[in-house]
Amino acid sequence: MKVSNETKVGALTVIAVVLLILGYNLLKGRNLFTPTNTFYTKMSYNPGIAVSTAVDLDGFKVGTVTDIEMTQGAKSEVIIEFTVNKKFKISKDAVVASFATSILGGTGLKIYNGDINGPVCKHKDTIAAKIELGMVESLAPTLTKIKESLTSFLNKLDTSFTQDAGKDLNAVLANLKDITANVKVLTLQTNDMVAKEKIKLDATLTNAESITDNFKSNNEDITIAVKNLRKTTDQLAQADLKKTIEDAQKTINELKTMIAQINGGQGTLGMLATDKKLYESLLSATANLDAILKELQKNPGKYVPFKKKTK
Repeated sequence: MKVSNETKVGALTVIAVVLLILGYNLLKGRNLFTPTNTFYTKMSYNPGIAVSTAVDLDGFKVGTVTDIEMTQGAKSEVIIEFTVNKKFKISKDAVVASFATSILGGTGLKIYNGDINGPVCKHKDTIAAKIELGMVESLAPTLTKIKESLTSFLNKLDTSFTQDAGKDLNAVLANLKDITANVKVLTLQTNDMVAKEKIKLDATLTNAESITDNFKSNNEDITIAVKNLRKTTDQLAQADLKKTIEDAQKTINELKTMIAQINGGQGTLGMLATDKKLYESLLSATANLDAILKELQKNPGKYVPFKKKTK
C-alpha cells in the first residue's frame, strides 16, 4: 500500500510535537515516564533556585523544581513547585529548606522528612519551609570573631611600638646593616681565596693528567709486572706450604722440648745451666788449666827435661 505525502507529513508533525513536549518537560526537570507527586512550598526568594533545581531527601535526589511564582503580597517570597518520585513518602511534619551544594555558591532544595509512619503529604500539598544558612553564612560568625581577634592583636602590636621600642628597632636595623657589610667583605675574601686556589687546583689536575699519561704510556710494562706477580702468586699457591709449615712446627716443638730439658737439668747443658757447684768447679778447673799452660810457656825446662847434644 502506497502512503501518501500528506500522511507522511502528518506523521512527522506528530513526532515533532511529541519530541517538543518531551524536550520542554525535560528542560523543566520533569520526567514523563516516572510517576511523581507535586508539592508546593513558600520561602524567601533565592536567586540560586531555578527551574530544574534538584530536590534532595536524605542526600539523594528525589525530584526537581518545576515552577517558581512570585507571591501577590510580599515581593521577597516565592511559591516553588517541585515534584518528588511517588515511591518516596513525605510526612506531614516535613520541612523544605534551601542549602548550598558547594562552596562556590550552588543551591538546591532539601527535604527534612519527619515520621513517615504517621500522616503523609498528598499530591499538590504545601510543605512548610525554613531558612537554612549556607556555607559562607554559617562561617560568618567565626570569621567575625577571627577579624575582631586579629584587629585587637594589631592594635596591641601598634601600641607596643613606643619610642624606646623604635630605638631598639633602629639598633636592630643598624646591626643588620653591619652584618650585611661583613658578609659582603667575607664574600670578596672567599672569591679571592678561590681564585688563588684555582691555580693550585689547575696544577694538581695537570699533574694528575701527567700521571695518567705515564700509566697509559707504560701500560705494557705494567701489564707484564702484573702477570709476573700473578705467576709468582700461582707458584706460591702451588708450593707445598702445608708440609713446610708442619716441618717448622715440628722443629719449634723439638726446640721447646730441648729448652724444657735444659731448664729441668737433664743432659750436660741442663746440668751446667742448673747445677751451680758444677759450674763453679768447671770454672775453677779452667782457671787452673790456664795457669799451668802459662807456667809451661814460661819455664818449659822445669817440667820437661831436654838432652844436650854432644859433638
